Amino acid sequence: MPSSALLIPPADSSTFDYVVNGVHVIQRLTPGNDVVAADLYLIGGVLELTPDIAGVEDLALRAGEYGSARFPGGSSRGAMARTGTFWDVTAATDWSTVSMVTVQDEFDTAWAVFADRVVHPTLDSASIAVVRGRMIRELRLRDISPEDVAYSTADSLTFLGHPYALHPYGTEASLASLTPDIVRSYVRDHFVTSRMLLVVVGNVPRSQLEALVRASLGTLPPGRYVRAFPPDVRRRPTSTTLVARRSATNYILGYYVGPPATSRDYVAFRVATEILSSRLASAVRARSSLSYAAYAPYDDRAIASGGLYASTNAPKEVLSLMRGQLDSAKAGGYDWWALTDFEKQFKGPYLLDNETNEGQASSLARAELLLGDYRKAATELQQIRSVSASDVTRAMRTYVKDIQLVIVGDTTRIKRDWAKVD
Repeated sequence: MPSSALLIPPADSSTFDYVVNGVHVIQRLTPGNDVVAADLYLIGGVLELTPDIAGVEDLALRAGEYGSARFPGGSSRGAMARTGTFWDVTAATDWSTVSMVTVQDEFDTAWAVFADRVVHPTLDSASIAVVRGRMIRELRLRDISPEDVAYSTADSLTFLGHPYALHPYGTEASLASLTPDIVRSYVRDHFVTSRMLLVVVGNVPRSQLEALVRASLGTLPPGRYVRAFPPDVRRRPTSTTLVARRSATNYILGYYVGPPATSRDYVAFRVATEILSSRLASAVRARSSLSYAAYAPYDDRAIASGGLYASTNAPKEVLSLMRGQLDSAKAGGYDWWALTDFEKQFKGPYLLDNETNEGQASSLARAELLLGDYRKAATELQQIRSVSASDVTRAMRTYVKDIQLVIVGDTTRIKRDWAKVD
């Protein structure tokens, strides 16, 4: 097992966790900083959904903005706006997140609105209709974009027959079938404390936060949720799918499945994908000027995935360059300089992200939910540094295969034998 798995998180008296009426809370105190970031995670994501109700959790959380028991109708948005608070909902594969960023002096007031939207949403027919219509329009806009079509098609093919093939924002068919009664029933059964993780970073005393949670989120039923990781992905042989769209640009995207977050290869796979991304950008964009964007996307879900991406009007040449970079990456030969260069590239954005309270809250949550311990957020740089050249080569050879390649654009200009990248 690589040394990254043996790293012991350092003691940090400003960051701690506790449970309030069944709600797991991770809190970081930041004296001298008046910004407060609060993220509420509903754990489970697509594992809580079925094809006929896909999108229901996203719809329910977004509809909360349109009224709750204490703040009916437009008064909810008005009350939140008067505090100057940023509020957002994100539905992701492994969890949904309700977030707010406010200032210390307004925290109690903002929390009252924030929590009531989750605990006592009105979910009347009118608000559900407004949000559902907006979500359907967003889906239609994605279908118009060739780039978005490439991403959704590649993702669906990669995870065919797996829960990850379900999209948390749903489909037009599933959204159209979500009646107010279905939405309210889902909230009643699934908005339970056993699914909740609350992360708060800011200068809020623990006693104050505990009291607020106890009087709001803590009044919800505990439920019987037990955290389960998604099943293994059944790998499919490499395939090429052509999707015709009237476009001067061809969008090339291939996905491959990485290790689960519990694997010793998880960090090495991340480094391998980032190094491949740098090589693709250099070969396709910087040296050849064949694309305005070429990289290897990386998604650190409970089961990681990576990919190959380029937008180009020279698909034959780009596919050849991609194939060459893959062959070179799998051949190994990574030296100390390559890994050190990657570490430098990683360190800057990492430190910038963690300068903000909201960035720290996200980092703590992902460490808890994906790695099993929020304290591991403090060792992320050390974990990256601990990855060796042999770790990167092993990750490349083990996981960068069985690529589901999708090309969207003028398919009359594409020959399938060009697209054999694996």
